[in-house]
Amino acid sequence: MFDELNPQIRISRMKIPVIYLDTNILIELCKYQKGRCTDKHKDDIGSLYEKLVGLMQTNRILCPLGNQIVEIGLTKNRNDTKLFLSRFTNSKLYLPDQIYNAQLDLGYYSYRKKDSRILLQANDIFEYVNCSKQQCDLYRFSKNSWDIAQQEKIKKREIAITLNNFKKSDILANDFTIQYERELQADYQVLQHILEKIKRVPEMIFDYFDFLMPICMRVGSNNPSEFIFNEKSYVDYLNFLLSPYQGKLPHIYSRAILYTHILQRPNKIIPSDKLDILWASAYLPFVDYAVTDEKFCKLINDSGLANKYQTKVYNFSTIKSLVEEL
Repeated sequence: MFDELNPQIRISRMKIPVIYLDTNILIELCKYQKGRCTDKHKDDIGSLYEKLVGLMQTNRILCPLGNQIVEIGLTKNRNDTKLFLSRFTNSKLYLPDQIYNAQLDLGYYSYRKKDSRILLQANDIFEYVNCSKQQCDLYRFSKNSWDIAQQEKIKKREIAITLNNFKKSDILANDFTIQYERELQADYQVLQHILEKIKRVPEMIFDYFDFLMPICMRVGSNNPSEFIFNEKSYVDYLNFLLSPYQGKLPHIYSRAILYTHILQRPNKIIPSDKLDILWASAYLPFVDYAVTDEKFCKLINDSGLANKYQTKVYNFSTIKSLVEEL
């Protein structure tokens, strides 16, 4: 399946530490600021709040926002929390899909040059995907944010049902090697399926426009029709998707290892599992610290993902250690 080249991947971090805070932690920090924090870890949350505010005000730490925005849109205190985030994080918005696309851009660039390595610098990744403050505010405070959140809630339920059905079948695997192969071929199979549909019904290109545009820009075209009906361009890109240049990208490995471990658990898959995999496969390789719930913290550590990317992962029970580390 792979060509003979075996590029090495190299990931470098930013000069200042980067910390990912999942939705639950951000909500607790907001509650603390408003004097409503009743969690049993209130003192630790307060210490973390004070430490992070001091570091952010002096630009000594970066706290990226992404999928937490949509999740917070589903909570009762969403308006207060969104306003809090605008001040607390300086509106640094990095959406997971954008991080995936940045990785693919750099991977494809190395593939075309046949480089012996793929260089992923966190500074480039975050700079590449960062929205302006104005864009960030529009994204968070748009009139349809509630509708977007509701749609995401429905998607979460549907995804959980789908994943549990996959668990009963053999579409997802509890063997890493098998799941890794499936992750490698997933984008290839999806694109090939879309190409076949559009070639039969050209008007369907508009249904897949959002999916195709990042690919078109990656291959140096602004015209999806050119890409679809130019065999040379899409065959080359399909070959990239089956090459080690795509296979070495961290989001592929991360998804495979996390799905493998989740499927090895006896308990049912829940909607938040999918979102946890989403953020971890996007941010974990590029952040120095991550704070999440105890269950997912354990999964990241047990899977070896935290160790692979040298990311220190904490939960509510270990916040005190994080504050000391910071």
